[in-house]
Amino acid sequence: EFKFRLIEELCANYDLDGLELDFMRHPYFFKDKETTTEQRRGIMTEFVTHVRRTLDATAREGRARWLCARIPAHEAAHDAMGLDMQALSINGFWWYEVKDRTLADRIVRAQNQGLAKFVSQYPDRFVGMSSSSLQFPELAAQQLDEGVKKYGLRAAAIGGHVNGEDLSLPKY
Repeated sequence: EFKFRLIEELCANYDLDGLELDFMRHPYFFKDKETTTEQRRGIMTEFVTHVRRTLDATAREGRARWLCARIPAHEAAHDAMGLDMQALSINGFWWYEVKDRTLADRIVRAQNQGLAKFVSQYPDRFVGMSSSSLQFPELAAQQLDEGVKKYGLRAAAIGGHVNGEDLSLPKY
């Protein structure tokens, strides 16, 4: 309850763009022998849902706030934390600097194929997020389409700008 109140106070009193929940620092919130996996999942789902609702309820009109969570990379810790699904992306957004369209396409295709192969091995634990070369808008649309339809990726990860250009520009 204390954590909820602290988050509510931060959201109500500060003009935040969003929150990052860091489950990496203290990954073991539950004692395995005192709670079941289902109980831990329920508690974590309720906590994250409450944070999301708080962010939405306190945001300025017409503005969305982001919510992200850092979690351990090792799957064994997920059950102990009450996490049942994780969205993965391979996005450093560094390839926005790539000026060669063919090279950018090859980079993104390799990432999307590799990520799709990995998440397909663990369909109950992971979903993949498609990468795209936003510096080439038509290519980016094709890559997203291919990522979702061909590789089964379920979301897209994009940066807030492309080489300093705002994504609200008509070319995007």
